Amino acid sequence: MDWILLIISIIFCNLVGYVSSLITKKALPTWYRRIKKPKFTPKNEVFMPIWIILYTLMGISLYFVWSQHAGSFEFKFALAFFGIQLLLNFLWSVLFFGVKNLLGAFIDLIALFIFIILTMIMFYGFSAWSTWLLIPYALWIIFAGVLNFSIYRLNR
Repeated sequence: MDWILLIISIIFCNLVGYVSSLITKKALPTWYRRIKKPKFTPKNEVFMPIWIILYTLMGISLYFVWSQHAGSFEFKFALAFFGIQLLLNFLWSVLFFGVKNLLGAFIDLIALFIFIILTMIMFYGFSAWSTWLLIPYALWIIFAGVLNFSIYRLNR
């Protein structure tokens, strides 16, 4: 096991989450507190630990593929899908909390979910574990989509 590569993979994914949180933090005490939210909205304190776990699982998933298959054409293709989903993940924070575009953020989540599934399919060819580790992320994005759409509907 290449511990350095594992740590780099986990830090890289969590770094995306950290930068996203900088956008989120600014809107939480002001705009987000004032908008209407459905009753099933988790408390704000729940989101950070869940995202840390999900970004860590993403990093471990990336590690399983990267450590065994770096350099191959298939790896580069799979890595492109992973990168796109990570970019869409970041873009959601910009759309939802940064520019407060609730519908745009929901559409982003649909694209994000599609790219998570595509990443899972691509990663499965390298390591079944890398795919299984992304299942909680995919499920959370489904929940986030329902929550995002509900907030959009309540605040039109």
